[in-house]
Amino acid sequence: MSSDRRSEARVGLASTFRPLIDDRGQRIRRLRPADLKRAARSENPRLALLANRLRAAMKSEGRRYTPDRVILTLLLVVGVFVAYGIIGGLMIGRMGVAGSLIGLTVFIALVVVASKGYQIYVVRGALGQTARTAVAEGVCGSCAFSLEGTPADADGAVTCPECGAAWNADRIVAPFWSRPAMPVLRASVLAWLAPGVRAASALFAPDDRGRYVPCPDSRLLRVRRDLIGEIPADERQELVRSMRRVGRWWRVGLMLLLSWMPAGMLYFAWRIWTEDPMAGVWFFLILALPVLVGVLMVPLSSAFGGPHRTARVAVRHGRCGSCLERLDDAPADDRGRAVCTRCGAAWLTGPATRAAS
Repeated sequence: MSSDRRSEARVGLASTFRPLIDDRGQRIRRLRPADLKRAARSENPRLALLANRLRAAMKSEGRRYTPDRVILTLLLVVGVFVAYGIIGGLMIGRMGVAGSLIGLTVFIALVVVASKGYQIYVVRGALGQTARTAVAEGVCGSCAFSLEGTPADADGAVTCPECGAAWNADRIVAPFWSRPAMPVLRASVLAWLAPGVRAASALFAPDDRGRYVPCPDSRLLRVRRDLIGEIPADERQELVRSMRRVGRWWRVGLMLLLSWMPAGMLYFAWRIWTEDPMAGVWFFLILALPVLVGVLMVPLSSAFGGPHRTARVAVRHGRCGSCLERLDDAPADDRGRAVCTRCGAAWLTGPATRAAS
């Protein structure tokens, strides 16, 4: 890992393909999902809880919108539909209704392959960032082995007894063995009915020490009721409005950019309907209609306004980006970050926070 904490927080092509190094400049392997699964089976309940939280953080980071991921998504979408248009058009032209069914099968296969490739790309990019949280929690950022009880060497680095990766001792800011994790989010069946409300496992983002913490969704439907109840109603409404404003024009632009997809599906449904009305109706219901509804729902989603940004909105309103506790009287650490007295998350407040958002 680089010693530049700001560069470590970046995601993109560089974080995805550059080698990962520890604090002694040695190249190490990336933390793997298998390592987290092993740690999740630990007899230490707090270590197991941490491993599951790191897995959730990796999932959340994988859903983060970055320029490279947006471009890759658009390229994959265009590629899938262009390939389907060529193959489906040939099949319909040669085989009629039977060709449309073959084309639909090809389309599903293309979507599966594209989704798998995208998942591999984003998970690899997320693993470098997840390693920072692992070390902050007292776990090796290369193999997820517990660093509890491991003494620091003469250079101030802690060497993992399992894989030999070295980490500066001052990175361990909230070791899992010292305090239980603060529960912030809750599961809610009703939350699934609201458009764009993400699963609780996808609502994690790094605080300003690089440690992943649970963060509120943009409608505050996933936050524990007792935490929400402490916020005055008018302030809560303003907080939700501010969170929903984040990325709204990007969402509208994305909807307009993707509008050609349902248009193409409707065109193919019409062509099939002219030859076989029943087949055209089924094509519309199974494929064209879901695509149309999905594109129209984009403005109501949380795209471009995920936990990385909702946390910053909360901090700008003077509240912790994780548990929404007031930061007015929060003590500052050695780098001027306000440390939440309830959950321990650390945040830069003032102009620095606005720039970071």
